[in-house]
Amino acid sequence: MSESPEGWAQAPMPGATSPAPKKQEAPEEKPEEKPDPKPEKPAEPEPEKPAPPTQEAAGSDKKKGGYPTATRVNGFSNFVKSPYNDRWVKVKGIPSGSLVADPRFDVGEKKYFRVP
Repeated sequence: MSESPEGWAQAPMPGATSPAPKKQEAPEEKPEEKPDPKPEKPAEPEPEKPAPPTQEAAGSDKKKGGYPTATRVNGFSNFVKSPYNDRWVKVKGIPSGSLVADPRFDVGEKKYFRVP
């Protein structure tokens, strides 16, 4: 009595051919749906998000928030002195009146000032 234990696969005999693999049926193709003849209403634009506090648009209320104003550095038009530590901050291309974060402070304790 030589029976093979359950779960063991028997080796194919030499010269025997294995059955052809079964063909997989192609998924049925759905006919293309025609677009609805009436146009949909355009989606409403999302409300604009407020500008980040690091730089506000020129012309905004300068008294808002009560932030101090930096002082210009004589002879260097692209730099101002921070009102918090008198260090120079490059403000090239930032309009006058904009709110700027002092880069010398960490994110958790950022201090802001206005460009003169």
